[in-house]
Amino acid sequence: MRILIIKVGSTGDVLRTTGLLKAIKVKYPNSHITWITAKGAQDLLENNEMVDAVLATGSSHTLLTLQTTRYDLAINLDADRDSAMLVTYANAVTKCGYGYSNQGYVFPLNQAAHYWFQLGLSDTLKKANTKTYQRIMFEICNLDTSVSAQPVLIKSKAENRLTRQFRAKHGIGANDIVIGLNTGAGNRWPLKKWTIENYLALIAMLNNAQNRIKIVLYGGPGEKSRNIEIMQKAPADLIDSGCDNSLREEIALLDAADLLVTGDTLVMHMGIALNKYILLLLGPTSYHEIDLFGNGQKITSDLDCLCCYSGNCSRTENCMNSISAQTVYDHIINYIERAICSESS
Repeated sequence: MRILIIKVGSTGDVLRTTGLLKAIKVKYPNSHITWITAKGAQDLLENNEMVDAVLATGSSHTLLTLQTTRYDLAINLDADRDSAMLVTYANAVTKCGYGYSNQGYVFPLNQAAHYWFQLGLSDTLKKANTKTYQRIMFEICNLDTSVSAQPVLIKSKAENRLTRQFRAKHGIGANDIVIGLNTGAGNRWPLKKWTIENYLALIAMLNNAQNRIKIVLYGGPGEKSRNIEIMQKAPADLIDSGCDNSLREEIALLDAADLLVTGDTLVMHMGIALNKYILLLLGPTSYHEIDLFGNGQKITSDLDCLCCYSGNCSRTENCMNSISAQTVYDHIINYIERAICSESS
């Protein structure tokens, strides 16, 4: 059973789509899976034994492979033109997801793909949606929804060693509780970022809590200035994981954390895949689409404008800055108290 998956999208979406792999292998245990994605997302599939081949978009080799290989099933989960063209070009017996019409438009290839297509056209429908992203993708692919849909990240031995070295370098002991603060949210939805002032207030509270807490800052190149400002103003000693790490280095360093405070970002998806306890701060994007798989809490404000999918906001009090540091702190302390009780038992 030769299966082609096309998921190019954002790197975060590529990672959360890996949650389909277990269910695909349950349904097609002897399948050979080829995954086409963007070059920048290929590393997310590294070491994943459920994926047999990874191809990059924009490569002549990829087009030749599609032209010369016969697939039993081709799945395209991106409702955009380029991905839809790829699956239309592919030589496959059965196709699902989104294809490209010879009249020049993207369209759902199967009935179950219509729902996600409509959500992409209407923020009103997206706000009303109560299904997780994985549930919707499972339905498009006709997979068993009782199978775990948690994203998959497989670390190498070298990456496990890097995690241990990072902890040792910064004096993180076996009994310490590491709180990771992922301070950014990418460029597409700037309103997904929690404020620097709230991060500083949270750090001050944690600094007064107990000696076992270690605080690590995470972020990418876009968070460099933000994290420098937090480091300079913080009333506590912080550990800076750096903002120029490769994707695989970021995975290894993130695995040093026990709990992750984050917005809706790629690092959030990494944390979910690494089984970190997630405190997810949500505002302009969908509450229901994200599944924490029972290992975390979603925190929102009480405003009525959530899930607006807007790139800017004129409100002085918005969905993100109105989430208080005290609320996040209380969740962290609850987590720590449960962890300590678990240790003593």
